This record gives sequence, C-alpha cells and structure tokens, in this order.
Amino acid sequence: MEQESPSLQSQVPQATPTAPSNPGVSEAVPEFVSGAAQTARPSGSFFSKIPMKIIAIVAVLLVIVLAVVFAASKFLGTSSQTAKTPTRQVNLVYWGLWEPNDVLTSVIKDFEGANPGVHIQYGQQSIKDYRERLQSAFARGQGPDVFRFHNTWVPMLAQTGALSTLPANIMSNSTFEKTFYPVAAKDLKAGTGYVGVPLEFDGLSLFINKRMLADSGKSAPTTWEDLRVLARSLTVRDADGKIARAGVALGSAKNVDHFSDILALLILQNGGNPGKPDDSAQLVPPALQFYTQFMLTDKVWDETLPNSTYAFATEKAAMVFAPSWRAFEMKQINPNFDFEVDPVPQLPGKPITWASYWAEGVSKTTKDQDVAWKFVTYMSSSDVLQKLYADATAVRLFGEPYPRVDLAPKVASDPYVGAFISQAPNAVSWYMASNTYDNGINDQIIKYYADAINGLNSGKQLEEVMPTLSKGVPAVLAQYKIAP
Repeated sequence: MEQESPSLQSQVPQATPTAPSNPGVSEAVPEFVSGAAQTARPSGSFFSKIPMKIIAIVAVLLVIVLAVVFAASKFLGTSSQTAKTPTRQVNLVYWGLWEPNDVLTSVIKDFEGANPGVHIQYGQQSIKDYRERLQSAFARGQGPDVFRFHNTWVPMLAQTGALSTLPANIMSNSTFEKTFYPVAAKDLKAGTGYVGVPLEFDGLSLFINKRMLADSGKSAPTTWEDLRVLARSLTVRDADGKIARAGVALGSAKNVDHFSDILALLILQNGGNPGKPDDSAQLVPPALQFYTQFMLTDKVWDETLPNSTYAFATEKAAMVFAPSWRAFEMKQINPNFDFEVDPVPQLPGKPITWASYWAEGVSKTTKDQDVAWKFVTYMSSSDVLQKLYADATAVRLFGEPYPRVDLAPKVASDPYVGAFISQAPNAVSWYMASNTYDNGINDQIIKYYADAINGLNSGKQLEEVMPTLSKGVPAVLAQYKIAP
C-alpha cells in the first residue's frame, strides 16, 4: 500500500398535623361562708408556712414538666413506630461475564448500604451459549434484572423485547453522550433512548515485540504501507525457506485471532460498507485482497504457524493485532515477554479505529427498573470504575479500559491501555466482532467473510467468492431487521 493512496485499491490487484393551642382559663374560686363551718388548715401546718407565691411557681413548673414528658413520650412513640416499619425490599439478579463474584462484592455492598432494602445477587456466567441462554431466560420470564451484553447485540435483544430504556431521571441522553465515547452513543441507542451503559472500552491495537522492533532500527508503523514494509523486514526464514518468524499475523481466517475485526476495520477505513459487499463503489473487494496479500504476496505469515496470539507470545511473530485482554494471555504464556502496544495503522484521511466492548442493560420486565438503572449508572460512575480498575491492577497488568471520556487522562500514559484509550474517540463498530460467541449476527456474518478469505487463499478469484458473500451478509442483516 502506497502511503499517498487514498484507498486500498492501488495496493492490491485491481478489482404529618399540629395540635391547636389551648389558652389558659382564669376562674374565681367561691368561698363557702354561710351554711356550714369552713374547714380550716391547721394553724401550725407545713402549708400554712409556705408563701402562696412559691406554691404557685411550683405548680407552674410541675405543669411544664408534665407537658415535656407527655411530648417526649409522643415523639419517642412515633420514632419507635417508624423504626419498626419494614423497608421495602428490592432484590435484583445480576448476570455478569468476566468479573468473579469477589471482584464486585465491595462495590455492591456499598450500593446496598446506601440504598437500604436493596439486595444485588451477582452471578458470573459462562460465555458459552450466553446470548442464547440470556434470551431463553427472558422468553420464560426468568431472565436477570441486570445483565451484560455485547455492543453489537442490541438488534438481537431488541427483537425479544428484553431491553428497557435508561430513564431520563436517572441519566439523560445528553449526559450519556457527554460521559461516554461517541461509539457507545451510536451502538447503544434504540429508538429515542439508550438501552445499555458501558463499563469498559476495548477494540484493536497493534502489539509489537520490542526487541525485534529495536533490532530493525525502525519505529512503530502508522500507515498500512509502513506495516507491510516492516513486516517483510522482520520475517525470518529457515534453511528450507519456511517462516521461522513471521513479520505480522495477517492474511488468514484460520490462525489469525480477531481476523474479522481486522478485516472490518480495513473495509471501514477504505470507505466501504461491510453490509454491502457488492456495493457499486467496489470498496469491499480491495480490502479482501489487501488482507490476503500478507500471505499470498508478501508471504510474511502462513497457516502452518500457531494461532497468532500464541505465535506472538512465543516470539514466532513480531507483530499482531489484538484487544487489550489478550495481554494477560500473552504474559501467562511468556511472563518475561516485553512488548509494546500501539494504535492501529491508518489510511490517509480521517482516522478510523475499532471498538468491541460490553455494556450493562436492564430487563424490560423487571419490577424495579429505576432501582436497577440506578445501580447500573452507579457502576459506571467515575469513583466506582476507578476502584474496580485499581483492584484489578493489584492482581494483574491493568483493569478494564475506561469507557468514560473524563477518565482518559488517568490511563493515557499506561503502556498497555494508553493506545486503546487514545483510539476511543475515533472508534467504530460493526457486526464482525470476534469472540462474542453469540451464534447470531456476529458469528453468522464472520462465517461468510471467512469463507471468502479461505477461497482467495486457496486460489479462487474474487469473481468466484463475491456472489456468496454478497448474498449471505445482507440476508443475515435482514434476519435481525438491520438495513445493510
């Protein structure tokens, strides 16, 4: 690919009330003088020696004390009754995917403490058949109140009426759009509102072996043509001409992890629409050819090599494209492995990067939607996300990259996360996200593109692979009522 080229075309073969006041009443006390002898106090009694003024004062004080005691007893009685009134109980079931229970225990307890009567029951689910199990549970009326889903699943979940809309009194649309990256505002909107809140961001970055890059005397590539040149220089062959070390893991649909994300990125950067492979502008075919030329023409990768993540971690490949979480796997395979993470290369023009991430939603059938959404937005707050990130960093390389724009400076210089966050403002997404295991929109479309790549790598021409691709992809989109 020539750097000055505006597309991929030239780089591939052409184709409560208050009691009323009670004022005191003064009454004259009659004296009984006639008709009977008046009973007199003994002249020497105690009372006859106390002045009437003092007696009056004592009487007034006694009335005051009794009044205070009466008021206090009423107050204490009311308070006691209030304390005994039971708090309304709200029980929410929360299905997650990646975080073990102990990771979320602290933040869930904090929320429950601030919201008496609310109990969150979290359960980590297996990714295997998760999307289908989720939708089946909703169909039976037994689905979770809060659940995690992939950003590309909105059409599938919307079909079953599983998604409730984020209430404006919890978070307005404008607040959502200011808080999270533009790609989330695009992906998670259904109708006039948002149906999910992201707790992380991820996508693709270029992972490079530091030692090999230093030995080459070159810097990290910023264009696809730079990548091709560097990949050829980093490829090492054995005495029989076989690849002993690949320059970059690209070109195959069989042993390149996340090949579909990479291919979708190439199509979108080239101005193409992955949903219309046969668009009259013919922007998808050049992307297919450009991708396969790393095997067919440049021969910097082949299908005899291990899967790309393992090949990179064992230093049998100099460069790979991967999401952030692959770094944990790489370090598990090779704890001393030293690599850097850089943004993906670009074509000339506006930068376009890739997004593939997970969000939290609330079931439309849950009885306490406001409480559930309050919990979800609490989880996405700056303080909670930073706590979760810090807890994760204490036991591994880093936490989940932040989905909030205001938290970008916190990790901008992080050697692993920084590249992903720097790309977030320009990220796009489409239904070719790998590792969602949805057996739905992503997996079905990816299968069509994989067949096209495999066909080209086996010697077929574009004319032979494009008809099936051009019919199959729009058919999948139509199944989920998505316009190409």
